Amino acid sequence: MKSAEKALEALLVVQAQGGNQPAFARLVALRGARLQAHAVRLLGEREPANDIMQESWLEIWRGLGALRESTAFLPWALRIVTRRVARFIARRQRDRKLTPGFEAPTFQPETASTAADAAAIRAALATLSPQQRA
Repeated sequence: MKSAEKALEALLVVQAQGGNQPAFARLVALRGARLQAHAVRLLGEREPANDIMQESWLEIWRGLGALRESTAFLPWALRIVTRRVARFIARRQRDRKLTPGFEAPTFQPETASTAADAAAIRAALATLSPQQRA
């Protein structure tokens, strides 16, 4: 990030912390694409990421007064987006239902994975793209 851009960000943060809504709108314009790309990259889907970004910007606006160092805005905002994505994924996993007729697998020590199984799994994972592995 260029130093002039970082200085502009810090200035906008200070102004927005003072309640200046146009400054906050400029901050959204300055950092919105970066935060949006982060949400899409973590989630892998654009539509839910859009919803998450709306919630994230509300949280950012509400919490901006607590941000002590104006130059730390971007890492702070990225953490907010990351936590929102994590909550979304956790909620979606919790809401999933098992297909009728199937039961949840239970752990049975006698069928636990062996070293050969682990090696086969690692080899299969190695064939996936980095995004799929993540």
